[in-house]
Amino acid sequence: ARIGTGSFGVTEFVGRVGGSLSSRVDFDATGSAFDQRDDYRMGNGEIRPATRYKTYDGTLRLGADLARTWRINGRVDVYRGRDIMTPGDLASGVNSQGRKNLERSTDDVRLTGRVGAHDVAFTGYAAKESGHTFNVTSTNPLDVPFLPYLSFESDLQWVGLQVKDSWNWSKWNSIVVGVDYEKVTSVSRSYTRTGNRSAPFSADSHKRTAGVYVEDTLKLANGRTVVAIGGRLDRISSETVD
Repeated sequence: ARIGTGSFGVTEFVGRVGGSLSSRVDFDATGSAFDQRDDYRMGNGEIRPATRYKTYDGTLRLGADLARTWRINGRVDVYRGRDIMTPGDLASGVNSQGRKNLERSTDDVRLTGRVGAHDVAFTGYAAKESGHTFNVTSTNPLDVPFLPYLSFESDLQWVGLQVKDSWNWSKWNSIVVGVDYEKVTSVSRSYTRTGNRSAPFSADSHKRTAGVYVEDTLKLANGRTVVAIGGRLDRISSETVD
């Protein structure tokens, strides 16, 4: 565990624990909280408004030996950014300040094992990132009665699967064959100062990627010379959503 403090009202708390739960199961867990409560002071001595922020994040990993040559690992990672102030350009003074809340999470499960001379791996994963932007100050006097207001939101999601086989098919040769698939979804939402939806500056979209690859490695002269030949083919489709 670690506790820290610093300039600009900074406090930080960090912890980590891990080990074996049994002869087959092990884990790791981490967590941290960071809070900067005061604004930065610039080199000329002036305070830079809207430079405060808070972040929280944590990770949990759990692994288990299923058999002598098989193992599974699962991992979850979570991040939260709260009241992340955006001061705007120096030329704007204090008239274009904003605030953001950010969320991010990733999850994956990986199964690895050995079948004869084949080392195989299966991985599935998912991730999500969301952002929420608020206008705090504005140069437009019509905005003032509504400040602060939510002006933009975005969501990004990834889902994927990976399969890989590594095979030592001779004393001098090994080959790796794999297949990947991933789908990415992007959604954006913009709002007026009254809370009504408006056209976002980036269109919603879907992207799908499917790939296959193979590589053969030849070792010569007791490994002093290595020759590798391989290739990869990806099919990528992108769709813009109304």
